[in-house]
Amino acid sequence: MILQKLKKFILISAPDKYKEEFRRENFEINLARGKTISKVYIIMEIIMLLMSIIDMGNQVFKVHNMSYTVMYGLMIISMIVFLNVFQKVENNKIKSTKMMRTLEITFLVFLVLWGAGISIIDQLHYGQVIVYIAGIIFIAVAVYLEPIFVLIIYIFVHTVFIVGLFYVQKCNNILFGNIINSSSVLVISWYISRMLFKNRVKEFSNRKIIEQQNKELERLSYTDALTGIYNRYKFDEVLENAWEESLVQKKPVSMILLDIDSFKQYNDNYGHQAGDESLKEVAKVISQYSKKIEAIASRYGGEEFAIILPNTNREEVYLFAEEIRKKIEALAISHEYSTVSKYITVSLGTNTVIPCGKLSIKNFIYAADKALYQAKGKKRNNVVSIG
Repeated sequence: MILQKLKKFILISAPDKYKEEFRRENFEINLARGKTISKVYIIMEIIMLLMSIIDMGNQVFKVHNMSYTVMYGLMIISMIVFLNVFQKVENNKIKSTKMMRTLEITFLVFLVLWGAGISIIDQLHYGQVIVYIAGIIFIAVAVYLEPIFVLIIYIFVHTVFIVGLFYVQKCNNILFGNIINSSSVLVISWYISRMLFKNRVKEFSNRKIIEQQNKELERLSYTDALTGIYNRYKFDEVLENAWEESLVQKKPVSMILLDIDSFKQYNDNYGHQAGDESLKEVAKVISQYSKKIEAIASRYGGEEFAIILPNTNREEVYLFAEEIRKKIEALAISHEYSTVSKYITVSLGTNTVIPCGKLSIKNFIYAADKALYQAKGKKRNNVVSIG
């Protein structure tokens, strides 16, 4: 029970289905911050190096002062290397999450180890651990990293730091004071890092939930509630986009208007629930066959459906309409009150144009509607093409 609670406390992550996206998003944030941190350290250490040279002159290169000079130089060179790596990674877009984490951990370990190194050198002069403590706190608030990895980094570096303290600090009071103080700051910093990461996970998860809800609301806004295919609102949007694309590319665009024959009689005699079920079945056929040729089907209103077929000529749209007509009749939905068949049938009107300045969407729809009217005016259960 205790182990489970401890595991839950330490192992914090985004939901499984978003884990990869969360990891990449965090890496991009950390990458941007890493570049900034590298630049700041380069500037700071150049200033520190220059100040040391100005303050001590030639003494800066003597053995007892050389350690600081080496550490400043090491930080400058390392940050230049890291900055170049970060820039290349940003340009090339790393795909491996393992490489992302390795780069993050390497960077953080170096920063904290460097701070530990400076503070160990400080024991020979001042007995302070402020640089190491500052590094621990800085890492906690500057980057987003899973608490388990931050904990591993802290334990590793702190172990090295304590060993170094025992080696160089001869005053027991200062030694144990530094160990207690730095250990306390480390624990608090880890908890702060965990808290920030947990809040980051919560913020990300909430954002994904809102995005999912917005997508669902958007889907509902353009989906016909009964049949599950696009509604009239979405039809208008799709048609406008297809029209504009065909206008630019000077390619044909086709449209099919479809109406269920004698549907009023079907509803009057079989009931509206049966009518709804038949609408669903018809819509299913239309949707399935439209997807095969990348056409877009929608419920136009009542028992009418519309299909937009980009880059489709008159012959192709006629054959497609005829295929749909046959498939719907083949459903064999009984309709004893139809004037043309003992099953539910449909009449279809098609129109094909190459959009130009003289033509309008309104006229395009009107022509397809006229073709449908002619199909219903003949014997029904047939296809009439215009254009």
